[in-house]
Amino acid sequence: MGEYQLKEVVRRRWEFIEFCLNWERAVGRKRLQDTFGISLQQATNDLNGYADLIPGNMIYDPRQKTYVPSESFAPQLTDDNPYEYLRHVSDLIQERSSDGTWLAHSYETAGVVVASRQVSSDVLRAVLKGITEQRIISALYISLSSASPAIEKRIVPRALAYDGHRWHTRAYNVEKDRFSDYVLSRFERADAQDIVLDNIRPDDGWIETVDVHFIPNPKLDDDKRKSLEYEYQMENSEFVVGVKRAMLFYYLRQYGFNPMPANDGKMRNESSFNLVIKNFDEIEVYLERR
Repeated sequence: MGEYQLKEVVRRRWEFIEFCLNWERAVGRKRLQDTFGISLQQATNDLNGYADLIPGNMIYDPRQKTYVPSESFAPQLTDDNPYEYLRHVSDLIQERSSDGTWLAHSYETAGVVVASRQVSSDVLRAVLKGITEQRIISALYISLSSASPAIEKRIVPRALAYDGHRWHTRAYNVEKDRFSDYVLSRFERADAQDIVLDNIRPDDGWIETVDVHFIPNPKLDDDKRKSLEYEYQMENSEFVVGVKRAMLFYYLRQYGFNPMPANDGKMRNESSFNLVIKNFDEIEVYLERR
């Protein structure tokens, strides 16, 4: 991806031009105007500006009366990654796009939108202040492991984390002298205190990286195994994912495992996606099951 020093609002519109050229194979003034609420003259300026910045990437098609990618087209401001496009489809499904959809077509779509309590704006502001200024946060937190519906906690947030379902903050618990994950939607309130705690020891769980070696389930026949190897782009019938140790539980869940211990105290080494973990004993140690 090329590195260009542009004003953010201009770069965003030029990225949109390239996005349309790459995935929809056409872009015109009207698309720019409708998407960003700009004048037709500004849309013309943006198209000319992109053409000057990356000569030869697009040409005008008089038959379609629009710009199309040239034969030598190559993305410079965006990534040629299918998930770039699918992210916009996902945003549309979950109604979370802040600047409107970049999609020209209304596809038939469906997606799993998991019900969850909304994160409070005040809570997020307090957590962000805690992270940036290393301040202690006084919080009322709903803990499923506690007999009380909500308990007071004094924590120092250190990072934000997303588990594929919910947002967490990785934080130091002052009373228990340990690092833990806290689901942002479970905070009933959070207030940044005047106390700065800047001498906290390193969070080994956040710093340490764990390699998880996934392989096809040995129970699969050859055809299914080959299909799985193709799906995950495996090399030598395995693929490796490097994750923060603190995020290991969530990654395993996203790959179809149930990381909760079974009757023997271990997790089952079998995924709903027909995967198993090659280095299972090592992973069990990192999950602190052994």
